[in-house]
Amino acid sequence: MINRVPIFETGHIPKIGATDSGFGAIFDRRALGFLTSVGMTSGTEHDNSLRATELVVVSDYIAFELDDARGAPMRYEIEAHVTNT
Repeated sequence: MINRVPIFETGHIPKIGATDSGFGAIFDRRALGFLTSVGMTSGTEHDNSLRATELVVVSDYIAFELDDARGAPMRYEIEAHVTNT
């Protein structure tokens, strides 16, 4: 939260063509709709290669825009992070 404004952050902002920028958004929460077809379910799955049991959580939902007047696009500079040794 910044100045009592809730923040939602995602790592999924696609690049615009060959430029190192992409569009995100700033909006009122009433601008979005949210539809859930399958609620959050969880289970365990054994992975022999890791010699461990994994916790798997699944949900099926979609978020979509209801009112374009309650938000605005914001262009961000983005880059692909790499690790060099």
